[in-house]
Amino acid sequence: MELVKQKTLDSTYDEDLALAQAVGRCDRKAAHRLADRLFSRVRAIVLYMAPGHRDADDMIQRALIEVLRASSSYRGECSLERWADKIISRTVMRTLKRRRKKDFFVQSGAEPDESGVEEFQEVAVSRGRTRKRLKTILDKLSEKRRVVVVLHWMHGYTVAEIAEIVDAPVNTVRDRLHKGKRKLKKWIKKDPVLCDWLESVNHENR
Repeated sequence: MELVKQKTLDSTYDEDLALAQAVGRCDRKAAHRLADRLFSRVRAIVLYMAPGHRDADDMIQRALIEVLRASSSYRGECSLERWADKIISRTVMRTLKRRRKKDFFVQSGAEPDESGVEEFQEVAVSRGRTRKRLKTILDKLSEKRRVVVVLHWMHGYTVAEIAEIVDAPVNTVRDRLHKGKRKLKKWIKKDPVLCDWLESVNHENR
């Protein structure tokens, strides 16, 4: 049974490799196939890592472009989705960093205008109240903690894998994850809908 499963996985990665190589050769049809396949994943990562951000649409497009550009570097050692997550995450983090630097020079000292955030979330995410509430709560976390929590809880990455993605020491990532989860759990306990979601996540991670 395990042998059959492994063969299936290998076959899937071979197909992924062939698709990536075609994109690398500037095959437009292959590029459209890959973009269509990854679009929902890219959007989800961006919207959870940067909830309500005014540059979210730009980040989605930029991340997709970066994935397509890097397609020739894919080696078929994991699924295209897992491989792309690193590129997507780093693209989001770079964009947020550039935005922080830009905002530093234009801020007037006033509190950031959050009007329209809820409206943006309702338009961008149509998969139920759980996701909308979760994004609102995630937005309360600092950027660095939010990134590791999203990668761990939403996509199942280990601490070591996250450390590689965000280019930070394992202990630093572990600390960010611990503190981020602790804060989230405290906020989530006040929301019965998210309490059910948290219970399901904890069950999956056991």
